[in-house]
Amino acid sequence: MSAVSARPTPRLTLANRVQHDGIARAWTHYRTVSLHHAWSAVDRRFHPSARNDTTAEKVELDGVTIASPNRATGVHYLPTPWRVLDWVHAALPVPPPGSTFVDYGCGKGRVVLSAAEQPYHRVVGVEFAAELAALARGNVSDLPSPVAGSIDIHEGDAAAFAIPGTPVVAFLFNPFGPPVIERVAASLSRSWRRSPRSIIVAYLNPLHESAFAAVDGFSKVDLPLTSAAKIRLLSPYRLAIYATPEARALMAAQKKLRRP
Repeated sequence: MSAVSARPTPRLTLANRVQHDGIARAWTHYRTVSLHHAWSAVDRRFHPSARNDTTAEKVELDGVTIASPNRATGVHYLPTPWRVLDWVHAALPVPPPGSTFVDYGCGKGRVVLSAAEQPYHRVVGVEFAAELAALARGNVSDLPSPVAGSIDIHEGDAAAFAIPGTPVVAFLFNPFGPPVIERVAASLSRSWRRSPRSIIVAYLNPLHESAFAAVDGFSKVDLPLTSAAKIRLLSPYRLAIYATPEARALMAAQKKLRRP
């Protein structure tokens, strides 16, 4: 999902945005929009996953079916650029056996498709818009030979999604506002307390990352140097990673093994 309001807002000129938001925020906005469009254009021309891509078009939530009291906190669907997803996966550790990747607010399923090319035992997309969930299922069914063991699209509210009892990577592209983010963070924390294990939150454009800093079990970890440089300099969006102690130990062990 995208990282802006589900309700369309009037386009502001550069001068009006500077007056409205200040120079720093106006610059951040234009940098984000420009880099997003640039990487999307590069993906369409060069990225192998963009061939026959049906996940690219933006979708507003106004015209889709959502049976959830949290509809107002949702945002429109805007896919993460494929190249940025490559950098996100590179920043994560090799998943331990039995791991589950969960994409909260999966939309048409682009992140699910990218995670399906990683060695996860299971990949799950969670989506509360019926039409988007159906499109995601169709895109998953067209995958020729996924690496992941199984791929599921769960139509329902992210706040009520039952966390698997496996090692988990939870991905968010700022898909909803603070009330739901806080409930997701609390749910992940409760699941970890019941069964301490590796749980990693990969939060792209982390506008509400304080939700994960406020719950038991999670602390922020530094990105690998190469990933940090690419995301800081080239990505439209910041990436914040929060991890449980078990996940931090896993990441440290794999980092040690990669040293020459």
